[in-house]
Amino acid sequence: MYGRNAVNSTRKDFYSTAAMICAGLFMLSLAVMTTHASDQHFFDNGQFALRAADGGVLESAVPIFHNGTLVGGHNHKIVEAFDNVPGSGSFPLTFVDMHANTFLRAVYQKPGGGGAELGTSVVGSASFRTTAGLQFIPTTTRGDVNTTGAFGRYFSQIVGNFGSQASLTTTRSFPDPPIGKTTVGLTVDFTADQNINLATGGVFTGNDRLRMMTVSSMFSTSTVYDADILRYEDANGDIQTLQLTSTTARNAHLLPAPDELGSWIELIKSPGSTWSADSPTIRIDLTNTNGMRLGVQGFLAGTTSPNDDSLSVWLEWLDAPDTISAGTNLGIGVDVVATGDPDRPVITGDLNADGFVGIEDLNAVLGNWNQTVLPGFFTAGDPTADGFVGIEDLNVVLGNWNAGTPPPTQASSAVPEPGTLALTCFAAFWFLRKR
Repeated sequence: MYGRNAVNSTRKDFYSTAAMICAGLFMLSLAVMTTHASDQHFFDNGQFALRAADGGVLESAVPIFHNGTLVGGHNHKIVEAFDNVPGSGSFPLTFVDMHANTFLRAVYQKPGGGGAELGTSVVGSASFRTTAGLQFIPTTTRGDVNTTGAFGRYFSQIVGNFGSQASLTTTRSFPDPPIGKTTVGLTVDFTADQNINLATGGVFTGNDRLRMMTVSSMFSTSTVYDADILRYEDANGDIQTLQLTSTTARNAHLLPAPDELGSWIELIKSPGSTWSADSPTIRIDLTNTNGMRLGVQGFLAGTTSPNDDSLSVWLEWLDAPDTISAGTNLGIGVDVVATGDPDRPVITGDLNADGFVGIEDLNAVLGNWNQTVLPGFFTAGDPTADGFVGIEDLNVVLGNWNAGTPPPTQASSAVPEPGTLALTCFAAFWFLRKR
């Protein structure tokens, strides 16, 4: 069930198509999940229940302790949390804590009962690139789950290492989720146990050298995806939006270089996918950077198989030196939010993601008229994702004019009617064309 995201890859290059395919098969739903005889239900308080399972990932099982006692008397790979939907007798699988490889997956609960299908996952580990390739996930050695005390109703800690090079501790908390939105707290603590020489030169100059965490997803085609939009807040507080399409370059980075991040990123699943249609949008809210400057970068692999994690987006340490000195400690804290309705709705023509198609979206098109831009960046005025701002992009905005709810800054202003606006844009178009 979890195999698509479970590549045993401390030594595998995440860009390799072969590595993506070796990530294993992804089973479609909870209904086809295999239950092993050694799986262990080890906690149930009437509000949520926990089960330790041995299958689903490629990595080896590790000792998982619950309140200090080894679960089932032997090693396991994952912990599944089945949470009660408020107002119902339903306990859908809501959170998966993968102790064997640091991944986690969360979904949202539905009104009346039931939950969404699993989709995009989060790698709860730092990763670093040397001349040997991307050291993607650590070898984990132990997991501890606590359901009592000051840590709240669920708290887990996973420890591991990258051989003798580095050690890692990652924690997760799982508060009671409201319907439609599940939040998992995640911390990543990375310590270099010896000097680590990061890859340099070429595409890796300041790019994909040290990730503090990775969001792992799938984009196959315009109708088969777990995420098709990357949206984030940049360091200036501006919202940047990148739409993935069939023309998006593969085996390539999404951005020319990591863009310094503000406080959040989202991998959005917009309507239209035939693959696990209700799987969640995943948002990462930064809660603690420990003073680190972080950037967002991504990569779309060449594989188009929906069973492969073809889309990855990560937090890059922008100030990483060529050598991470022994004893260096790095850490971040984030909230992982799974929802079916992103905080800012995805509306066709809403290029600045404020929930409304209006004058600011028009300005994004007119301000870059006849320009070549990075394909798919809404904020550059390219909703058609063809890398050129022209009449087709203008039509997208005008065809959806006034869609959504005006933000407070625009709600009190007179909004032109489409007919008047069309005349204005027609004049602007000819003026720009003449220029």
